[in-house]
Amino acid sequence: MTKFSPKYIGVTQNPIIIVGEKPGTTRDNSTLALSGNRTGDFVHEAIGDRQNIILTNIVNEYYSGSFDHSRGLADGILELIELIETYKPSGIITLGQISHEYTMSIVHPYPVWNMPHPSYINRFYHSLRGDYIKRLQNEIDKRISVYT
Repeated sequence: MTKFSPKYIGVTQNPIIIVGEKPGTTRDNSTLALSGNRTGDFVHEAIGDRQNIILTNIVNEYYSGSFDHSRGLADGILELIELIETYKPSGIITLGQISHEYTMSIVHPYPVWNMPHPSYINRFYHSLRGDYIKRLQNEIDKRISVYT
């Protein structure tokens, strides 16, 4: 079991928090990515050189297989609550229904926008990869421009 901390990209004030499900392996299985198989590729491509972003997951420990509600969920939720309270984000972007449902279960006044999980796009709508990344970039840019 490997535990991961959120990744901070040039965080100043009121960052965007992007929430995935759980860390996963990269395509070549040599290292661990942000959240889920190939999810990190989509997210990092969308982020580009943008700053003031925090990347985290509902569960911040790596394990193989599908999302497991009994593995590290309580710790991950507490960490997300702490991030939200500490940084007062300009917005929260969730990747997939699981991260969206758990993020919405936390009482907070910050806007939450849900994107389909990148693995879903990769598996079933790979031709829409570029459109998905542009949508994610647009949402990040809208949230960043609120506080710049």
